[in-house]
Amino acid sequence: MDESEFSLPGPSTILSGPFWQGPVRVLRAHVNGPSIRIEAVGVQDSRYYDTTLTLEQFQNQATGKIAVKVINHYGDEVLKVYEV
Repeated sequence: MDESEFSLPGPSTILSGPFWQGPVRVLRAHVNGPSIRIEAVGVQDSRYYDTTLTLEQFQNQATGKIAVKVINHYGDEVLKVYEV
């Protein structure tokens, strides 16, 4: 699989998969030789992740879903997942 067969996730893209404890918001992503490095922050826990995946691992984790966190004026937080 080569780099031209996929597009890197842009800043603020929401990803989920077995590589993180929950949905993450991408800060930066770049190709690093035969792998992709993703720096992200957890949507629910604000934890910083610096993950290196093979291109195959990255391609296989795509779910076709996005997660949206909503905070109302009372401070209640709700995380909703939508199909895209």
